[in-house]
Amino acid sequence: MKLVSSQSQPNLGLVLSLSQTHLELISSSDLRSVSPGEIITLHCSISRDLEILWFHQNSEQQMKLLVSAERGKLDKSFFIIFNINEDHYEISEISSSVSLVINGVNDTDLGLYYCGGRNKTNHIQFSETIRLIFNSGK
Repeated sequence: MKLVSSQSQPNLGLVLSLSQTHLELISSSDLRSVSPGEIITLHCSISRDLEILWFHQNSEQQMKLLVSAERGKLDKSFFIIFNINEDHYEISEISSSVSLVINGVNDTDLGLYYCGGRNKTNHIQFSETIRLIFNSGK
């Protein structure tokens, strides 16, 4: 797996951070079938960490960071610190975790989605993988 980005500056720091970070996958894949143009929400089961990161991996095995949200120190709610495409991706805070909202799903959105939580020791734990496909016949 390799990390890519259309915005080199924010992800350069992430790539360097990930090289010094312990990664852990804690669950298996979940299949989500959608229609083109649909607005969907992908839920994340990680809630205790200081930062929630959403990644997408396409059919060419390229992985990119979509959204990163950090927990506030005072009110403990999450705020976005990086969003690769603000018109296409949003976050929704549900049960102290950050869900990813995709506005108008298209063919470039198909693939695997990973939600990761980073704690203060730079340990990233990933929850279940979500595989996004179009409904059959579309």
